[in-house]
Amino acid sequence: MGIECNFAEAIERLESLNKRVGKELIDEALESGSEEILQGQLLTVPIGDTGKLKRSLGKGKKTGTGANRKVDIGIINAQANEVVYGYYQEHGTERMNGKKWMKRAWNKNKDKAQEKIKETIVEGLTKI
Repeated sequence: MGIECNFAEAIERLESLNKRVGKELIDEALESGSEEILQGQLLTVPIGDTGKLKRSLGKGKKTGTGANRKVDIGIINAQANEVVYGYYQEHGTERMNGKKWMKRAWNKNKDKAQEKIKETIVEGLTKI
């Protein structure tokens, strides 16, 4: 006694689902997690005379594929002098200690970001 099933259609649907989950769901998860890190940076960024460094913070384009997908967060829309200023504020100079504002934002918000990513993935998978 046995059961015979044709799984061709089911496998085809799972493969198409895998492509959707692989791109859209991962992008949604990256978006929610990166927003937590960005908000942390906005709270810890040193505000100089102009506030240009704070205004230059943002999220870059998503790159990579599948599980290797990533997004850059930090000084994105900036001119060279703001990038240099941000670098020295983070790491310091020979005469000034760095404020480690990016590191503090990362350490304070990475667990929240991971939780947001998990929630988004679980929520996306339950909708399927």
